[in-house]
Amino acid sequence: MKIRAKDYNDAEKVTKIITDIEKLSLSDRIKIVDEINVYQPFLISLFLGYKDKLDKNDLGEFIIDIIIVWRFFSDNQQVKKKKITPELYREIDRKNFEMLNYLSGETSEKTKRDITEMDLSTLDSKALLTGVFYRYKRRNALRNIHMELIIGLKALIECFERII
Repeated sequence: MKIRAKDYNDAEKVTKIITDIEKLSLSDRIKIVDEINVYQPFLISLFLGYKDKLDKNDLGEFIIDIIIVWRFFSDNQQVKKKKITPELYREIDRKNFEMLNYLSGETSEKTKRDITEMDLSTLDSKALLTGVFYRYKRRNALRNIHMELIIGLKALIECFERII
C-alpha cells in the first residue's frame, strides 16, 4: 500500500486530536457529544446501540473514539450540513462484513493480505483508522473487543468520507 503525503499529515492531525481529547475533562467531552448530537445525531444512536454490549469502561472508550472521528472530520463544513443516515451506515457496514466473511473463507494468507490492502486503499482516512485502533493496543482498551465494533468504526469513517 502506498503511503501518501496526506497520510503523514493526517497522522499528525490524528495524534494531536487523540492527545487533546484524552486530556479533556468529562464535562468538555459531554460538550463535544452535544455538538455531535446537533450535527450528526446518528453517531449518538450508534453509541447507544452498544450500551448493552460493552461494559462501562469500554463504552467510555467507544465514545472517545466517536469524538476522535468527529473531530477529525468536523473542520469540513459539509459534515455539519449533510447527515449520516442509518441507511448509509448499514450499506457500508454490510459491505465491510461481506468482505470480512469472504476473507474468513480464504485460505491463502497472501490473498487475504492483498484483498485487505485493496480494501484499505480505498479508505482516504487510513491514519484515522490506524490511530483509533492504536489506542486500543496502547491502552489495552476494549479488552473484550467485538469485531462488530471494529467494522462499525471503519464504516463510520467511510460514511464521513462519503458525505464530504
